[in-house]
Amino acid sequence: MRDHSEDAGTHADSLIDRVVSRLRADGHYALGSRRIDLRPADARRVLHELGHFRYEHFSYIRFLEKLAHILGMAHEERRSPGERRLLLDAAGFFLAGIGRALHEPGGDGRVLGYSGELSGIFEVAAKRGTVFQAIAIHGDEDGRIRALESVDIPVLDGEGQTVKEFDAVSHNAVFEFKFHATLKKLYQQILGVGSRRPHAELLARDPRFLGIRNLVYFGERAGGGGEIVRAIAGYAARHGIPVERSERGGIAIRLPLPAFRGFIRDPETLRLLRTEALGLADTWRWGVDLDRLASSGELARVDTVLGELERLHEDAEEKFEVIIAISNCPSSQPGCQGVHP
Repeated sequence: MRDHSEDAGTHADSLIDRVVSRLRADGHYALGSRRIDLRPADARRVLHELGHFRYEHFSYIRFLEKLAHILGMAHEERRSPGERRLLLDAAGFFLAGIGRALHEPGGDGRVLGYSGELSGIFEVAAKRGTVFQAIAIHGDEDGRIRALESVDIPVLDGEGQTVKEFDAVSHNAVFEFKFHATLKKLYQQILGVGSRRPHAELLARDPRFLGIRNLVYFGERAGGGGEIVRAIAGYAARHGIPVERSERGGIAIRLPLPAFRGFIRDPETLRLLRTEALGLADTWRWGVDLDRLASSGELARVDTVLGELERLHEDAEEKFEVIIAISNCPSSQPGCQGVHP
């Protein structure tokens, strides 16, 4: 009888060899002003250690495959030198971060965070067969997302202090990458419910981002009980909005700002947000009264910011859109049933 665990081990070793062979021999990587060293031998050690990492929905083989693809794309001559360099630097940086997190107390979340960022970078750069292939993001002549221009970019205020960090930026889009995408993180980090300086506020009020036409919220998987997928699928069905599906089992929805404003205030979306938060009560301390959120000043403030963003682009040929995408949404996962044909 064939030993499938042995097959998986052989496949992992082959992928590790591919990854290490495509990393820089000198081990030098840079993102912005930050520099790190990750020698090929150290990268191999990190990848083997990651093979012992266990967490819900984390797939070691899927991670290795995406990382190998990112590094393969970093060596494709059809890509610009800037994109190739960015892909290689991001891979080295995040792999080094995973190596540190594996040995830090409470480092599981950081391992997942780096994994989610690498997954998002892969999906954006690869496009074919991913959740972004069918999403024609505005401003693209070929109907696809433009190449990433920067990763992990700090947004500084007038005094040089960091007020926000964007996971990635392209010519026409800002990206937030997660391993587990949730409604809570959408409301908190993207919209600013219970937090300060969210993505939406910066895009509406900072002139440096006037050229941005898309805010992309991406997750490798849906967190909690899949409430974010249920919210997307339900709202789309009620309002006749198409949900795009990828060859790899992902889903995505694109919402013009008026529809997105309706989505975040929709009673069913808010009900699912509360259900999700209650299910993760042991790990989330948010400090937001979800029972009264619909009539709260918090949500009214968010709607004001989104209204500003909508008016900012009302005369533009390319209107602003919010895109929510989940890379891997198998029918076996709660919330994902019924969203695939």
